[in-house]
Amino acid sequence: FSNTADHVPTAIDTAYPIIMDTVNVASGFSLANGSHIVASESGLYNFNISAQLSSTNSSAKNIYFWIRKNGIDVPYSTRSQTVNGNNTRMTFACNWTVSLAAGQYVEFFWGVDNITIRLDASNGTAFCPTTPSILATVTQAAI
Repeated sequence: FSNTADHVPTAIDTAYPIIMDTVNVASGFSLANGSHIVASESGLYNFNISAQLSSTNSSAKNIYFWIRKNGIDVPYSTRSQTVNGNNTRMTFACNWTVSLAAGQYVEFFWGVDNITIRLDASNGTAFCPTTPSILATVTQAAI
């Protein structure tokens, strides 16, 4: 799953769902409501995200990512990154292991303490393809 658009926060200390607009390859999962990644079978799954971050000023700023299962925050799932520098880009990656029954779903969320950081999609160039703002993968860890 991925998103090919920028995500720009409008407020600090606000939880934003990560909307996916592309299903790259899917087997055993579907996308609902733009952010619900729904399991078709019960199992233990490893969820990974890779986010391209972009900073638009030189101050230090924090961005936070976490996961929800069936609309409820998963305890101890928050991961954060501090970004410094004007026009700085970096990639943030993390993973979570979650047990799901058939029909249950997860969502990825993010928030910031400064609105000058965003999830940044980039256009491709003559030598490389377009970069999504978010890339998410799911693999089955156990049945």
